[in-house]
Formats: sequence, C-alpha cells, structure tokens
Amino acid sequence: HVLHMTRPMSETEENIQLNHIFDTDFLAGQQGGESFAGDAVHPRLEGQGIHNPAPFYVVLEAAGGGLANRTGMWDTEGVIRKEGGETMGKVLMIGGSPMTGKSTAAAAMGSVRRWPCLSTDDVGEVLQAALPLDPMRGMDYRDYYACVPEDGLIEDIRRYHRAMEPALERLVAIHSTWGGPLVLEGWALYPAHVRPWLGGSVFGIWLIAGEGLLESRLRRRPGFLDSAAAENYLRRSKWHNRRLLEECRALALPFLQVREGDTPAEIAGRLEALLPSGF
Repeated sequence: HVLHMTRPMSETEENIQLNHIFDTDFLAGQQGGESFAGDAVHPRLEGQGIHNPAPFYVVLEAAGGGLANRTGMWDTEGVIRKEGGETMGKVLMIGGSPMTGKSTAAAAMGSVRRWPCLSTDDVGEVLQAALPLDPMRGMDYRDYYACVPEDGLIEDIRRYHRAMEPALERLVAIHSTWGGPLVLEGWALYPAHVRPWLGGSVFGIWLIAGEGLLESRLRRRPGFLDSAAAENYLRRSKWHNRRLLEECRALALPFLQVREGDTPAEIAGRLEALLPSGF
C-alpha cells in the first residue's frame, strides 16, 4: 500500500490521488512531475481524488515541523508558493457537535459553490500519521467509550482538538488568501478558539442541537454503540453542544438551532440565509 500523488501541472488543473494517508517517511524530496510513495498508515481516503492539494501540504507542514519542505513546495516561511500571488480565497467554517448535520450541510454548500469541503476529522487523521495524537490510543471505539468515563472522554477530545489547531489555523490562513475557497467543517472548531481567525474572507457559523435531538439521532444508529458506551458518548456530545452554544452567545457569533425533523436541505437553506454577502 502506498501513497501516490502527481504534482499539479497548473493552477487550474490540480489533482491528488490519495490511496492512503501517509507517514513521515513518505517522501525523499523528489521534484517536478514525479510521484512520491511511502508506507500506508490509514485507508480512510482510499481511492478518493481530491481537488486542490494545498490542505494536505499544510497539515503535514504544521504536524511535521517542516515535513513538507522536503517536497520543495514551501518557501522559507512555510507558505506554499502560487503563481502570480493572487489573493482570492474565502473560508466558510461550519462547526457543531457530532450528529447535528454539519457535515451534510457543509457538503451541500460546498457543492453549490464548487468549493472543496474538508472535515476537521480528516485533518486529525492526517496528523495522527505524523504525531501520537490518537485520543483512543489504539483501542476499539466501542471499548473506548465503554471503559473511559465522561470526564476522561472530555479531556481526551479537548487535548486532541487543541493539538489540531495549528494545522487548522494554517489551512484557514492559506485558503482565505491565495489558496482558493474552502468549506471547513467539524467539531474541532470551537468558537472561542477560532474567533481570532474570523473576519473579512473568513466566516464561521455553528449548528446547535437540542439535547433531545442528539439522543434521538444516536438511538437511530443501531449497532453504533450500546449501553454504557452509548451513554458515555452521549454525555460527552451534550457537554460539547452546550459549550459551543455558550461560546457563541458569549462572543455574539452566529449559530443555528437544529430542530427535530429538519431535513439536510432545510438546514443548508437556513445556513445560507445567515451568510454575509460574498459567501
């Protein structure tokens, strides 16, 4: 199993084929139109073609302390060069707890705009290829949620999400300037943490669900988690949902209440109505 990616030939025809997320030994500084190959460490993105490779170069640079410099793609300040140096980016961030519908809404909004859509979960998977960040520490997720109490789950995810922030900040900085527009979604986007990134070409909005909605959606996923594991997962989700709501209110940041019965199309439509001009 190897990563195979082809160097983009122009600004308008950039393409990466990710057969697997890769580890820190994945390249040896090859240049030009050649391919890079390395050991496979995760099959999550197997077979997916991803337009605009900048997010993955950015994540690797933030994670590996200069890892992407070996490709020759980065300048001395760690910023990818782009012909002409245009400033044409925008970043739409959509945050929310698991099972609030943020991923589906973000995908729909990216599709309408023809913007790439990236999840913070995928950023975390890439970072785990280079750094020991796995909050489950290699455990099966069912055992993890059954064995770790609520306060441990909360501490693990807080630490994991904070570790992602340098990579997420770099992504936002690049895609809000020259790197082309991006929809970035995920539960690692805490209002208080990303507030300094907002403004101008960066806009953030959060989906907030009633706690009854989170529980009903979890119950509609039979086989995902059972008994104590499901209760621990749900308690952590409720904590996360409350925290996002409190931070949005404290900072006067926009959020959308998700109601029982809301369809993905309705959620996306209500989000669209809250966006500023230009997004």
